[in-house]
Amino acid sequence: MKRLILFAHFDRDNRIQPYVQVHLQALKALGGRIHFISNSALAESELAKLAGLVDDIRLRDNQGLDFGMWKEALAGVDLAAFEELVLTNSSVLGPATPLAPIFQRMEATPCDFWGMTESTEGCRHLQTFFLVFRKAALAAPAFKTFWDSVLPFRSRQNIIFSCELGLTRFLVEQGLVCAVAFPLEQAPNPFWDHLVFRRSLSRRFRPHRNPTHHYPDLLLQQGMPYGKLSALSHTPQGLRLSRLLLWFRQAGFQLPPS
Repeated sequence: MKRLILFAHFDRDNRIQPYVQVHLQALKALGGRIHFISNSALAESELAKLAGLVDDIRLRDNQGLDFGMWKEALAGVDLAAFEELVLTNSSVLGPATPLAPIFQRMEATPCDFWGMTESTEGCRHLQTFFLVFRKAALAAPAFKTFWDSVLPFRSRQNIIFSCELGLTRFLVEQGLVCAVAFPLEQAPNPFWDHLVFRRSLSRRFRPHRNPTHHYPDLLLQQGMPYGKLSALSHTPQGLRLSRLLLWFRQAGFQLPPS
């Protein structure tokens, strides 16, 4: 398969962290052409860590976050030459398991694009740390229309509301079909599982859930290969992350500083 992988990177210390190299190694094993785009000021010594892992490197100003990076990279690509596009970024730790079996399983799912997980925070949408678009989506006018509309926001909240929430909704409204590799329906009810009871019941009963924050360890047990780095530093609803941290350390991952 002719696959294009766009990896959006940011590191506040202007480094290529070890977990990023692990991620890129796994993407390389998946097969395809990897374009690495970073909003960080990376020195030559850091860029040298990418040798043999990526096919193209682009450094840019820190604006637009991951959607800005993806938009800029897409502007220079003939998507007609590819059968599949993968968008991912450095906001996750993993993959904890090989990606190929997930892709093979999803090949049997009739859809135009899919993501690893979905969230109902704000509205139901695919979470954008890992998205896969098939040829029908890449050829759809709606796909180009969406990316043309992406603005160089500096605010994370603007990116979330305009881009992350808007991407799934807009493409589905335009007739494209989406799917989820690890859907919410298969996830446990946070009320009955391992959330700390001292948190307010009003938060516990909210239907808007972010599975990568509320039960990342259980997602890993179900085979979802990534853990969100943001879940390692803050824990909505009091989730205990000791098992998650221990799991990644035992798997050999070097965790970034909190």
